[in-house]
Amino acid sequence: MPVLTAAACTPTVDCPIIAFPQAEEGCECTLSVGGINALYFFPCTAVLSEENLLDPEWWQGFVDGSGVNGVATISGGLGSLAKKTDKKERVTSCRVEQLISTTWAITYVIKCFDKTSARTTNAQVNALITRSNNYLLVARMCDGTDTVLPVGGFTTSDFNYTVPDNFEEFQSMSVELGWVELGLPVTYDVPGLSAVIPKSL
Repeated sequence: MPVLTAAACTPTVDCPIIAFPQAEEGCECTLSVGGINALYFFPCTAVLSEENLLDPEWWQGFVDGSGVNGVATISGGLGSLAKKTDKKERVTSCRVEQLISTTWAITYVIKCFDKTSARTTNAQVNALITRSNNYLLVARMCDGTDTVLPVGGFTTSDFNYTVPDNFEEFQSMSVELGWVELGLPVTYDVPGLSAVIPKSL
């Protein structure tokens, strides 16, 4: 007899009945394009609640702010999202290993640089490398006009600066920003966001 159906592994606690999510009637399947358009960084004191995230006035408050009270943007590049690692563990003797943690990562490649004396692009990437715990991250998706992916706290798990050995290729910087979330990251549509922060070209 398989161990999972043995008498010793029969659950003694009633299993709670929870409805499985169902598609609404008339739900349409829509193909989605890839790519992350821009990265927005809020001060770590910001409250990234769903209510705030969907409120254009909340966004406007950070756009009107300055310094530590404002929102900073990294754009001029293209990003991707993918699962990086999983952690599995056998939590009871009567179960096989199950997922207990998933690490996701956004990799953003920058090819458009600030070449003024301020060197803002370099300063922004260095800030992510040395003090990522001071910021909260929201990613602007290429798919959809006002679609964002709230991440919140993150760590900078990798970075690179590539100067090619020829004139046919462009220099590039890349950062990999990771966070732990058990489940699929969820995007939100923020009505009117483009009027507050126009989407990067």
